[in-house]
Amino acid sequence: MYICAITGNQSKPGEKCHRLVVETRPKTYKHWDRESEEEWFTQGTEIVREVNATRAGVDMWNGMTPEQQVSFLKRL
Repeated sequence: MYICAITGNQSKPGEKCHRLVVETRPKTYKHWDRESEEEWFTQGTEIVREVNATRAGVDMWNGMTPEQQVSFLKRL
């Protein structure tokens, strides 16, 4: 059992926990090839913050506009 970060309700026993990604940032990954001794870089993203959510919390989050999501995260 866990508490949904979106709705604030406690989950039911055995209910699946959804990990909701709420913040990411760009990341440069460095790769190294040992045989040719070359390195190269790729661009990607990494997860900064995740929250636990119930199915109802995920539906509520997806129904919010981006501005509402930002203001909601400030209150967490």
